[in-house]
Amino acid sequence: MIRVEGLSLSLGGKRILEDVSFAVPKGQCFGLVGESGSGKSTVLRCLAGLQKGWSGQVAIGGPCQMVFQDALGALHPRHTVDRALAEPLAAHRLANREARIARALAEVGLGPDLRFRLPHQLSGGQRQRVAIARALILAPSVLLLDEPTAALDLSVQAEIINLLDRLRRERALTSILVSHDAAVVAHLCDGAATMANGRLEYRIG
Repeated sequence: MIRVEGLSLSLGGKRILEDVSFAVPKGQCFGLVGESGSGKSTVLRCLAGLQKGWSGQVAIGGPCQMVFQDALGALHPRHTVDRALAEPLAAHRLANREARIARALAEVGLGPDLRFRLPHQLSGGQRQRVAIARALILAPSVLLLDEPTAALDLSVQAEIINLLDRLRRERALTSILVSHDAAVVAHLCDGAATMANGRLEYRIG
């Protein structure tokens, strides 16, 4: 479902990624583990089309969406939850917006009373649930997860991890999870690899 071969990137004369290669079968979750600056988030940005100038080959077998670490930064501060979910539907000219938004909120465990709140009126966990709902509302087959629990309290982290695990199984999603937390990767992923200095060092599982 996802194939990356020889992915490399240099910026300002500095090597950011070097010959990164891996594949993810349909319905599985693959983890990239490493410290800050190891290049793992840059891999996701290349896959999502947010990073230019890379070389190599990338193939994704279906629609792809991404969930970022900082949900507060990813959500527009003056847009309600309703508008955040409606915009991708409008951009793709999809019908039945009311039903789709209500279903998306229910799927991530958010009640209708939160629909017209602004991001600053939500807790960190609620904002991340909105971000996940926004990513899933277009029914992607591939989900890219960039440290989705790093900015959350431990108890909320567990809730989001369980939510992502359930959604992946229910929707048969193929996903890549970037994290510095090996325990999160072990819980969610079928296989993983560590990254350091822009390279895959070794595979786990």
